[in-house]
Amino acid sequence: PWAEYLGSGSALARQTVCIPEYAKGMVSPLELWTPNTTGGDARTFDIDAMTLVNSSPCPADALLLDPGFELSTSRIRYWSLALNENGYPGSVSSAIVNDASVARNGSRALVLTSTQVCTDAWARAVLTVPPPTGTAGPALRFFYTRTGTAGGLTVTVASEITSLEEQSAYAERVICLDPAAAGQGLTVQLQIRGGSGTCANTIPEIRATFDDFEVTTDPACPTQ
Repeated sequence: PWAEYLGSGSALARQTVCIPEYAKGMVSPLELWTPNTTGGDARTFDIDAMTLVNSSPCPADALLLDPGFELSTSRIRYWSLALNENGYPGSVSSAIVNDASVARNGSRALVLTSTQVCTDAWARAVLTVPPPTGTAGPALRFFYTRTGTAGGLTVTVASEITSLEEQSAYAERVICLDPAAAGQGLTVQLQIRGGSGTCANTIPEIRATFDDFEVTTDPACPTQ
């Protein structure tokens, strides 16, 4: 998914959705769909007059459309958020918060939390793998915090899973990307888990924040 359109109320309003780098110049199918996993939030979307334009809100570098969560608003969200509450409402959360005291830079950051065994929260976006530059291979760089020893926190790109350890303050992390995938679009998934065990059990809150993603190249990453 490139983006989530959350609606604009009862009136028609023009919206702009940016196109990721890997899709530029390509012939690609366009799909609009409305998942409703809870069964209790009925909505109707009326969509008309779709055009391709060059638009100033869209970044020139579209390797990751919303690296700092600043473009995601109440109308268009470039990170797809999902929960598995497993029958325990309110025990897990995935949210882009507008709070400069939480963000590393700017005013927005992603926050994932869990206080219940057998729960999960995700945030997903699409990135475009850049080609190597000299002796530096493609990489994903970001900053995160994690508090709480229970459960787990992971970043998955394609099928490669990286676990993230505790960090009380924002810490930088670099994940190498497959250079053979240069030019391709891959899904990056941030996931917090409440852990396994008796699902009725609660856990001390595990909380993670993410900010300042960058798709780049790094000398520590392979070029082939």
